[in-house]
Amino acid sequence: MSRPRRQRPTVLHVDTDVLVIDKPSGYLVGTGNADYPGVPDEVPRTPPLTDEEPFHPVQRIDPDASGAVLYARHPDARRHFEQHPPRILYEVLVEGFLEADQDIELPIFFDKRRGRFECSTRRGNPACTRVTVLERVAGNTWCRCEVLAGRHDQIRPHLAAIAHPLAIDPQHGNVSPLLLSRFKSSYRPSRRHEERPLVARLTMHVAAIEMTCPGGEPLQVTAPLARDLRTTLNQLGRLT
Repeated sequence: MSRPRRQRPTVLHVDTDVLVIDKPSGYLVGTGNADYPGVPDEVPRTPPLTDEEPFHPVQRIDPDASGAVLYARHPDARRHFEQHPPRILYEVLVEGFLEADQDIELPIFFDKRRGRFECSTRRGNPACTRVTVLERVAGNTWCRCEVLAGRHDQIRPHLAAIAHPLAIDPQHGNVSPLLLSRFKSSYRPSRRHEERPLVARLTMHVAAIEMTCPGGEPLQVTAPLARDLRTTLNQLGRLT
């Protein structure tokens, strides 16, 4: 799947216990590999971060997703979040018009043959995802998702199970980039170059993380919507 022009991770919040990074699409949460660079390899090591910053990830998101990622800055903070998991709010663009808010309660299991998580009514672990409609745009719905029970890998298969997969999701739905011409009947292509996609990666963004810090104080950190998703919502919203 083609990827947007590479942006660098930036620091959203840092204190003695936690670090929250705004991860662009195209980065791994951990150390990079041949396919993707990693956030620890690319984030600027300006004070108070050090060259030996541990980058203990508290949550993981797909490399093609964007948004806020929480890291513990020392082992005690990591153990704290294992006992007190943060609340993570995702925003996603899904295919079709989702009629109403809903809780999706379907067991989840890992399908070894397909190499991905799947839904089942007969096997797997209990899982519940809350889906809230934020905006309906041409051919798609912008939603907020929160895992109420289970694991964060379940959001994509849960959405696919109700026939509203992510607008781009190579595992559970469409693999092609979103083109404006698909939704705009009056679109006229340029004679000089091919149409540029509105968005060409997983349509998922971690919008906010809410937590109780190791010291007991509450903290909420939000991540601005990535440019390609913001452009997509603006363009499709004009056609609604």
